[in-house]
Amino acid sequence: MGTAALAKTKSTIDEGVKVTTRSVHYATEPPKTGSVLYLAGPTYMEAGDVHWHEAAMAYLRQCEFRGVVCLPTPIDGNWRVKEETDQMDWQFRNLARATVIIFWVPRAGLVTFAEFGEWYRSGKVVLGIPPNTEKTDYLRYCASKASVPMADSLDRTLDLALALCGDVAST
Repeated sequence: MGTAALAKTKSTIDEGVKVTTRSVHYATEPPKTGSVLYLAGPTYMEAGDVHWHEAAMAYLRQCEFRGVVCLPTPIDGNWRVKEETDQMDWQFRNLARATVIIFWVPRAGLVTFAEFGEWYRSGKVVLGIPPNTEKTDYLRYCASKASVPMADSLDRTLDLALALCGDVAST
């Protein structure tokens, strides 16, 4: 999603249009019922990393996704090493809970690769990899062999996830 689309989405939200998409961050549990999208893929850990989760949330709101989105990042942005195993347990629980797991892979990530290896045959995964992303040939190959829906842009990846999930407001 481009900057103009993000700005438009923000202004629409600010004007009081009903937003039906909810997010839950690490340490917060999603509801027991309803659709859950899990945003899997490298998180922004260093200064300058792209915050793709924010663009994904804006797009899902624009599409009027009616479910919950799990974001495996702390709500305050502060990572705490002592909580590492708690976070892993949260991720395991919510990957299993998710209706659809969205893998967006703009760069290589060891945890992302391990999670993809565990879930790609589940029937609830979509994979998005921008063109020319290094060290992702194996992911693409596995996804192709397992008929995982794939795209090369974040918006298209999210569209595939929404189609698989089916929980968007009717227009």
